[in-house]
Amino acid sequence: MEKWTRHETVSLIAEYEARPELWDEKSPMYKDLRKRNQLLQELAVFSNRNVEAVKKKFTPFVQPSHAN
Repeated sequence: MEKWTRHETVSLIAEYEARPELWDEKSPMYKDLRKRNQLLQELAVFSNRNVEAVKKKFTPFVQPSHAN
């Protein structure tokens, strides 16, 4: 898979932020895995990548809130 450009990364982050179900633990849909998978699929289509590439892109940024 080709490398993410800065523009692609910024655009993906904006789309991710527009979907609080993916990152806001207070969102009623945060624990709905079907909804989260659907939203990740949307991001994959938006970025012209697969879901695993999108997940991998956010792995360094996503930390459980209870981690030390």
